Amino acid sequence: METKEMFKGVRISPYKLSLEKQLEENARRLKEHYQRIQSQLREKELQKKEQQKHEVTSFICDWQ
Repeated sequence: METKEMFKGVRISPYKLSLEKQLEENARRLKEHYQRIQSQLREKELQKKEQQKHEVTSFICDWQ
């Protein structure tokens, strides 16, 4: 009887363990995907700023 009481709260079904691992994996993938998208957006923003600088410079050069 003592052994049953000792391990009573420890038993977790394999389904719950599998589900927990899947949720952790999904969270990790979502975080990686979000970071990739954020870096792509930053790169596009930098490219846009750089392009705007070139447009202003080319306008000034053409005007002179």
